[in-house]
Amino acid sequence: MKSLVIVDDFFKDPMLVRNLALETSYQDVTKLNYPGLQSDMAFYNQDIIKRFEKLLNDEIDPKVESLTFGKFRFMTRESGSRIKIHVDGLAEWTGLIYLNTPDQCEGGTAFYRHIDTGLEGPPRPDQMKKFGFESVLDFEQRIIAEQSLDLSRWEETTFVGMRFNRLVLFRGNELFHCHTHGFGNTNENARLTQNFFFNTKRMDRLRNTIYSKGAL
Repeated sequence: MKSLVIVDDFFKDPMLVRNLALETSYQDVTKLNYPGLQSDMAFYNQDIIKRFEKLLNDEIDPKVESLTFGKFRFMTRESGSRIKIHVDGLAEWTGLIYLNTPDQCEGGTAFYRHIDTGLEGPPRPDQMKKFGFESVLDFEQRIIAEQSLDLSRWEETTFVGMRFNRLVLFRGNELFHCHTHGFGNTNENARLTQNFFFNTKRMDRLRNTIYSKGAL
C-alpha cells in the first residue's frame, strides 16, 4: 500500500496558481497548529480530485470541505523556525504542492522515527500495550505532547526536497513528519504551499468495519 507519492510538474501552469495564491486573502492560523497564514478560500476542482484518485487508486471522500482542502499556506523564516514533529490526526492523506519559484526553493518535508520506540508513526489502538502505552491518549500525551519539540528524541528517515510545482502526497495520520523550516519575510518570498487533507472511501469502509467489531 502506498504511503508516499511524489509527482513533479503537477500543474500545467504553476505560475497562474502561484499568482492566485499571492492575490487572495489570508488569516493567521497558529491556533490551528500551523505556524503561519492560511488562505480564507479553498481552490480546487474535480480535475485535481480525479488526479489524486488515480494516483492513489481509490476514491476520495466527497466531504473534503470538512477538512483543509485546496487552501494556500505561507510560512516565513520566523513563523516556521520551530520544528514540531507530528501526525495529521483527522486526515488519512496529506498533500502539499510547492509553489515557490526555483530560485526560492529550499528545505522541504522530513519524516521521522521515534528513537526510543522505533516507531515511524502512531501504533494502532490494538498495538498500544505492545509498545508500552496504556491507551491512545497515553501515547499522545507521552510522545506527541511531551516530545514533539525535542529533536534529540527523533531521527530523520526520509527527506523530500522542495521543488517548484512538486506534489507530495503521504499518509499524514500514519507518518511522523514536519516541514524542515520556513523562509522569507513577505508573502512574495515566504514558503508557499497548497495543502490538501482528505480521507478516502476505502478508509471510511475500514473505520466502519473496525467500529462495528468494537475494536476501538
